[in-house]
Amino acid sequence: MTMNRKKLVDSFKRYERWSRKETENGTLLIGNPHKDKPYWWLIKIFSPISKEELNRLKDELHIPDIYSYFLLEYCNGLDLFLGTLSLFGYRRNMIRTPSQVIQQPFNVATINLNECPKNSKQNYFYFGSYNWDGSLIYMDTKDNCIYLCHRYDSTPIFKWNSFKSFLDTEVPRICSLFDDNGEEINPDCSTLPI
Repeated sequence: MTMNRKKLVDSFKRYERWSRKETENGTLLIGNPHKDKPYWWLIKIFSPISKEELNRLKDELHIPDIYSYFLLEYCNGLDLFLGTLSLFGYRRNMIRTPSQVIQQPFNVATINLNECPKNSKQNYFYFGSYNWDGSLIYMDTKDNCIYLCHRYDSTPIFKWNSFKSFLDTEVPRICSLFDDNGEEINPDCSTLPI
């Protein structure tokens, strides 16, 4: 993958004028224009996981190599614009206090082990969602393509040819839906790529 962590973080530079904070576990929080809402962050980039954490996650489920690399080298998932796009990762604990919630991604194991949509196959690896309608994103490990599907049905409704093309197109596209104040430009329009 040619996109690196710095390039990913630089995608959100325009929102750093309000604030940028790194938590004690290394999660990078960007853009909180509301001083009275300490847990309201536009961008959350969760710190990469360790090899030991990746091995613990792999004990639970099969993770494609490209997503393992993403978790180790880029980030342990991310949350863009309050869930407009979320990529899942490894949850270090299940504490639900506000300070802990902002430091951890949605659990990638939960969706793959307990909440797969109908028609799912063993070669589908779910790793993300859009909050517009709960649509899910998965990789078919047979062809390494990325697919968008409805929340309760894995029939593909959109396709990217690789994880890299997914990241390279979706991060800037999602950013383009929000103005410099972090407000959604057209809140009545779908945030999905279709």
